[in-house]
Amino acid sequence: MNAAPSVSSPLVTTGQKFRYALRIRRLEFLPVHLSVILTAAFLGATSADQLLSGKTLAVVVAFLLGLHAGNMANCVADRELDLIYKGRLAEAVDGLGKRNIVIQIVTHIVLVLVLGAYVTVSSGHWEIAVLGLVWIVVGFEYSLPPLRLKGAGVFQSVTLASTIALLPGIMMIRAIGTVPEWAAFVAFLGYTAAMTMVNLINQTEDIPEDAKFGIMTSARALGLTGTVTTALVLVAIGATTFLAAAVSLGAYWWAVGLYTVAALFTLRFISGILRGVRGKSLDDAILIARKNTRRLPLYGAVMGWGSVVLAVAVFAAR
Repeated sequence: MNAAPSVSSPLVTTGQKFRYALRIRRLEFLPVHLSVILTAAFLGATSADQLLSGKTLAVVVAFLLGLHAGNMANCVADRELDLIYKGRLAEAVDGLGKRNIVIQIVTHIVLVLVLGAYVTVSSGHWEIAVLGLVWIVVGFEYSLPPLRLKGAGVFQSVTLASTIALLPGIMMIRAIGTVPEWAAFVAFLGYTAAMTMVNLINQTEDIPEDAKFGIMTSARALGLTGTVTTALVLVAIGATTFLAAAVSLGAYWWAVGLYTVAALFTLRFISGILRGVRGKSLDDAILIARKNTRRLPLYGAVMGWGSVVLAVAVFAAR
């Protein structure tokens, strides 16, 4: 995986290895990730039986396993880069050892394939298998050769949006078994656009390190101010699209109001970053970005779970 060799230290206890294993799965973003699949489920389902079916549970588990596998692969691939600013991740990679992590990744992917096969056969929607394979391949090509999509400029964020939200969401909606209104797909597309801000803002703190290693991320391609501006625009457009589609699907107005508050709360956060970095030198702007990215999981969760509430309101109105 093109990372410097690392071996598991005999001094690392079982408890430490367990903590390292959790760390490289990037669980700080778990609330955001859960909102992805739950939003899709509630937008697509028309009954409680569909929500509680084995297919739905299988998609949820496969989604989380796939994301964890991708995060682990990214931690191994980025070990040298993470030594500069995200030392905790590099420490976890060294503490576990590359072989240990590869075994975990392979185990996760095998389980994802088994669950994907079950969902495909039980739903009768064979496009799920195709989408699932694309999801796995593109997800790993984010960090690994030959494509290394992490360095694809603005397409890096397109890759992340597709693998973290869009493809899993479409698979969930199709797996449920009904043919939902087109507005459900439009709503989820709006959700995906709005939540792309998490990945964009998260990239800003790594601009100097990515430049040192020659990685052309979206943040480097757009520039720090351009990245934050893009995140702001995507939240505004995505949230508006999600709201309009949800209203057309009959969402209750109290949920529309709550989601609007969550979106405005997030827009205020991003606007604050934009005001802080605009006109600053890169070094000063990076310090401001890093200070704010510590709060990013909170705002991502607020936006994500506001989306879940709105999707629940759509489901309840059916």
